[in-house]
Amino acid sequence: MQAHKGYYSLIQFCPDPGRAEVANIGVLVFCPDFDYLDVALSKNNRRVIEVFGGKSFDASWLNDAKKSFLTGIQSERERFKSLADLEQFVTSRGNELILTKPRAMRIEDAASALEALHAELVEPLRDDH
Repeated sequence: MQAHKGYYSLIQFCPDPGRAEVANIGVLVFCPDFDYLDVALSKNNRRVIEVFGGKSFDASWLNDAKKSFLTGIQSERERFKSLADLEQFVTSRGNELILTKPRAMRIEDAASALEALHAELVEPLRDDH
């Protein structure tokens, strides 16, 4: 299978923008050649607890924010045609959920790439929470 140019951005939770400390809670993968845009978000908040402690954030708010982010991406999926579209979306984020600047990658299978990036960059290193 031929590889195509794609991009990924980490979805991060930043409860205090002044401190700029973050926890990775998801990943977004975009491949214009495949007309592919999808997101994988953590199903729990273990990584946030590891980074910030369990009492430092409102878990209900964060769960709702993740659902809202996913719904927003799904409803606006058609507007993403180029890297510029993704970059504009990334810079438009202004709350506690932020996205990193898109990073280039080679993609053969976009869904597999999303799954691999999520496993590597988002899942907690330990499973004891």
